[in-house]
Order: sequence, then C-alpha cells, then structure tokens
Amino acid sequence: MIADAVRRAVEEGKLIAILRLDDLEQAESLVRALLDGGVRAVELTMTNPQSPAVVRHLLKVIPAFQNGDCAIGIGSVRNDQEATLAIESGAQFLVSPIVLPRVIESAVRQSIPILPGALTPTEMQQAWDAGATWVKFFPARWIGPEGIREVLAPLPYLKLVPTGGIHLGNVADYLAAGASAVGVGSALIDRQALRNQDWHGVAEAAARFVAATRESR
Repeated sequence: MIADAVRRAVEEGKLIAILRLDDLEQAESLVRALLDGGVRAVELTMTNPQSPAVVRHLLKVIPAFQNGDCAIGIGSVRNDQEATLAIESGAQFLVSPIVLPRVIESAVRQSIPILPGALTPTEMQQAWDAGATWVKFFPARWIGPEGIREVLAPLPYLKLVPTGGIHLGNVADYLAAGASAVGVGSALIDRQALRNQDWHGVAEAAARFVAATRESR
C-alpha cells in the first residue's frame, strides 16, 4: 500500500524536505538533487498555488515516488478546498500548520497519511484522536528538543515531527529526544545554490542533513 511506503520513507529517512518556494520552475531538478543526497520525503507547500500541478508532474517523471522508495506530499493545507486540490494532485501525504479535524478525517478515509500542526499537548492529542499519522510539532523552535522529551513522557504513543527552526546543529538532538522525523525547510535549501542551479551543492547539503539524522540512531 502507498500509505505504508510513505510511513517507511518518513520514519526510516527521518527527514521531510520542505520546499516553500515562490518559483517552482526548477522544482524537478531540485527534487532530484535532494533525492540524490539521500532525502526520502519531500513536501511542496500550498503557499505556491502551482504546487499541485508540480506534484502531479513529479509523480510521473521520478520513479522513486512511484515504486515506494520515496514520498512526495503537499503542505500548508489550511482548509477543505486545499486538501481536495492536494489529494486530487496525487499527493502521497498531507501536512497542515493547524489541527483541522475534517481534513484529517478526509485523509484517513482515503488512506492518505497526514501531519497536522500542533503546539500544545491538548492540540497534539486532538490531532492524534482524529487519526493523524504523525503530529507536526510546530513551531518547534518555541520549545526545542526538551519540549519533545517532556511531551512524550506522559504521551509516549505520539509520533512527533518537529518543524520550524530545525537546522544541521540540532537535528540529532530532536531525534534523540524522541521525534519520529524532522521537517526542514530554509536550513536545507540553500537559496544561492538554487539561484545558481548548483544541484551538486544541493545534493551535498542534503547528504549532510541525512548524515546528521543518523547520529542519533
């Protein structure tokens, strides 16, 4: 099942690369470079309305998304309409910055993994009860790795994916605290490398992040 492959890609890869970009013209080259660096899960965000069309294209041209080795999803899903667009594009997982029970339930009905964003233990539990696959601990910089550890002490069954403020120097700390994976955006995608179309440099940066996730294993 696709959902099982997505879970493996996220939980074994320990890293979701978040592409929040104004221009997606180079998205295919960028995603290929990230996968070359060892990234196994990629998220494009609905802050760019072209994301659904780009995801649909990438699913067709990148075999790793078809055979289950890697997963591609759509994030910044903020309402039912955006969820529908994302699902119709073929997104293999959904990410939201907030807890939207109807969106979670819709994804669950269609066997699509979903990461709703939550900050407080109450929000996390509500997301989990609604059927979230993981809970996006967001914004993680507000609490840090110790916050992950403290939340999981009374709620050890939660699968948390901290996002926001994750960088090369703290990836291993979050995972060591019990996070199932981490979501990384601007710290992973070097804007200068992107402007220069330095795909080798992008792949090398990705490889450094992937190596950092292994330090906690």
